[in-house]
Amino acid sequence: MNKLDLDPRLEGGEEQHTNILSVNSLQSLKNNLSNVIVVGLMVAAFKKTIGFEVNNAADLLVLCGSVAMLALSAWLIVRGHGAVHE
Repeated sequence: MNKLDLDPRLEGGEEQHTNILSVNSLQSLKNNLSNVIVVGLMVAAFKKTIGFEVNNAADLLVLCGSVAMLALSAWLIVRGHGAVHE
């Protein structure tokens, strides 16, 4: 059994190995994916708030708290995005 049987990445020329993603690009992809997921969750939360009925003060506090958490998460995304590119 040789090395090619164990690791198929070893076959091919040097130009094949240049197509492998670097750690930095994988980190960037992970950050972008997490941003897309959080924004999707924010959109879903805002869709739920459209049909939310406020019957008492506690309901209004819950609504305000959820909007505040959404604003905080959006701020954290923007802050994290700026820290990656600085």
